[in-house]
Amino acid sequence: MTGRRKVLLAAAAAAAVLVAAAPATPADILPQNSVWNRLDMDASNPAPEHERLSCSRGIVWACRYDKAPEPALAFWWDTTSGDFLGTDVTRIWECPAWFPASICTNVTRVVAGTMTITRADGVTFSGPFDLVPARAGSDAQVLHAYWPVFGFTCPWYRTFSEALAANPMPLPFNGSDWPPLDCVFSP
Repeated sequence: MTGRRKVLLAAAAAAAVLVAAAPATPADILPQNSVWNRLDMDASNPAPEHERLSCSRGIVWACRYDKAPEPALAFWWDTTSGDFLGTDVTRIWECPAWFPASICTNVTRVVAGTMTITRADGVTFSGPFDLVPARAGSDAQVLHAYWPVFGFTCPWYRTFSEALAANPMPLPFNGSDWPPLDCVFSP
C-alpha cells in the first residue's frame, strides 16, 4: 500500500470516528418509552379529541393508541383503541414526494409496521403505518404518523400542551370554532 493511500485511509477512518462520536441533539434522542399526543380536529366528531400514542422502542417497536378524556375542554371521547408493531426502516425508507420538505429534510428515524384500530362501535381495521419522527427546531421533535394506504400524515407532539399550542382554538371548545386540520394529504 502506498504512503498516500495509507494517509487517505487513516483520514477516512478518523472522519468516520468523529462522525460516529458526534453527540446527538436532543431532538434526535428518543427515550425507551415515549407518549405522543395529538389534537384530532376531525369535524365528523362532535368535538375535537385528545389522542395518545404510547410507544416502547427496541428491536420491535410496540405502541398503544387510545384517547384521553378531556371533559374540562368539552372534547369528545370514546373507547377507540389500537396497537402498532413495527421495526426501524430508516435506511431504506423514502420520503413521499408530497410530504412537506420540512419533514423530509429533518427525519431522524422511521419505524414501519402495522396499526390495528378497534373503533368504539367494534369495527376493527389494520393497515400499514409508519412512525416518522422529525426535528422541529433545535431541541424539539414531532412524530408524523403516516398511513400509506390512506395517503395522509398527521403530527403528534411530546405533550398535549404542545399539541394545543400548535392548533390554537378557544377553550373550552365552543362547538363551532374548529381549528384547521393539520394533517397533510397526498394529492
